Amino acid sequence: MRYAVSSFYWILLCFFIAHVDASDLEPPNMTFIPLDASKSEGENTEQWSFNGAEWWLRNTNLPSVSVYPATNDSPTGAAVLVIPGGGFQFVSMSNEGWPIAERLAAQGITAVVLKYRTAPTPRSDDDFFEFMGRLFSGRIDPESLRAQRARAVSVAKADAQLALAWINENAAQYAIDSSRVGILGFSAGAMTAMAVVLDPDGGDPPAFLGAIYGDLGSVAPPKDPMPLFVAIASDDPLLGHQSFGLIEDWHGAGGSTELHWYQGGGHGFGSFSKGTTSDRWFDQFTAWLIAEGFTTQAM
Repeated sequence: MRYAVSSFYWILLCFFIAHVDASDLEPPNMTFIPLDASKSEGENTEQWSFNGAEWWLRNTNLPSVSVYPATNDSPTGAAVLVIPGGGFQFVSMSNEGWPIAERLAAQGITAVVLKYRTAPTPRSDDDFFEFMGRLFSGRIDPESLRAQRARAVSVAKADAQLALAWINENAAQYAIDSSRVGILGFSAGAMTAMAVVLDPDGGDPPAFLGAIYGDLGSVAPPKDPMPLFVAIASDDPLLGHQSFGLIEDWHGAGGSTELHWYQGGGHGFGSFSKGTTSDRWFDQFTAWLIAEGFTTQAM
């Protein structure tokens, strides 16, 4: 996957909203199950931050998952590993995490939200937002940023692979059919998901892949590529200017491929209503799961 350093950090700018005092607000109450204590990098350092519109988890150093079992009367047996974005600086939980999981669970699909390890950031919110400003201004050495990005992708990929293994190991408990376990990734989460499926030594691959406003650059698809669903807005300031190398490569390798190229929606539309056709992406994704045979009930 090909990202220029400046483009990579546009992902952060797209999420960067004026910092407000959140002292009277409470972070969401999510229950997490640790994946592998050996992956912890010292004491648990994670913290919630509110950016004026959504809650972020940052300084995460222990990979874990939050499970949302299928809640309707007819579980489909399908499961989705949800990987939120956040430029590897934070995890966008209240946009691309639990709201997505709750919608999937209501459709009879067990959802598992991944909290992956992120790059370390300043502890105080004020220092954190000042740090983000330095990233945008280009005052950090590009080579250092490249090295950080490479490590971030590798670490997140390893955590996602742990999560997939955990889902398969616990499939019976949640009435999951292991042949119907896929990944849905957003932005940096889509990058992570693609890294998982392109790793030939990563264990059992997911049955399907949803990539929401992720990289569309050329790849060498895996052998027998799994069905791929892609949604992105043409006015995405980070990724909307790309070619369709990913789509062409996947389709050329014989993989079932569906692309939604919305006129508007920007970057990070996730759970947010933008008043554009991108608001329909979730319904289109679940309809695609039916068409591909991963779920059978009417959505």
